[in-house]
Amino acid sequence: MKKESPCRTGLLEKNARRDEEAHLTPTLSPERRGRELELLTQEEVAARLKVTVRTVARLQHDGVIPFILLGKSVRFFWPTVVSHLNANFTVCRGHKQG
Repeated sequence: MKKESPCRTGLLEKNARRDEEAHLTPTLSPERRGRELELLTQEEVAARLKVTVRTVARLQHDGVIPFILLGKSVRFFWPTVVSHLNANFTVCRGHKQG
């Protein structure tokens, strides 16, 4: 059996520590993690975005929000919807026309 050199072992430990430090973001509770990773219906997306179901259907049809087809059912992956909206749209406040 080949023996690892102390330098190699130190490097592996250093990389493991670095990886642990990189992942120090707060973790979600198992209950919340399950909700974050579930596929949503049009009604659920409409409720989260505070718009009508018809608006969600229009946004889906126009290609504004990403969706998944499961047979004839349409589902939305919430983290993808949020990241897509954040990347492609901005909030404009206090803009007056005239």
